[in-house]
Amino acid sequence: KENKELKKLLDLPFIEDANSIAAQVVEGAPSNFQFTVQIGKGESDGVGVDMPVVTGAGLVGRVLEVSRDRATVLLINDPESGVGVKIEKSGATGVVKGRGDTNTMRADFVDPNAEVTRGEIVYTAGLQNSPFPGAIPVGTVSGVTKTPGDLQQDILVKPLVDFSHLDYVKVLRPSSGR
Repeated sequence: KENKELKKLLDLPFIEDANSIAAQVVEGAPSNFQFTVQIGKGESDGVGVDMPVVTGAGLVGRVLEVSRDRATVLLINDPESGVGVKIEKSGATGVVKGRGDTNTMRADFVDPNAEVTRGEIVYTAGLQNSPFPGAIPVGTVSGVTKTPGDLQQDILVKPLVDFSHLDYVKVLRPSSGR
């Protein structure tokens, strides 16, 4: 299983020529109150605050704090986390936020007129000033509720990453063009 996970990390199909740092998760599967993990790489390895963190499945989160040999990663399912996203087929944009559990997140600010369907893949939008480059898979749409007169749709997103089994991740360094 570990070998499979490492092989998946070597090939991140959603990022071309990504300059990245592979790291092992050394502490913390998320609990009910904590949506962070510690990784065994830090400043001395080139890890910096706000760098995106991924697995072969998709987006994990971003670096929150860094020490010499460790870093704390804020997971995307944390209620304090927000990720600008684009929804695959509809092209609708929004912001995915955690809901305080590991099973679903919520996409806010999605145009109420956009035709969003269950099963669509949600990607990072790569918005200006965002720590996340575009086209990193985030999750799949697991529920859509439209209420007439509302300014947005109620959209649930199931993360692609299994946060309860994070062993290895990659920290993406910003490309020189960003």
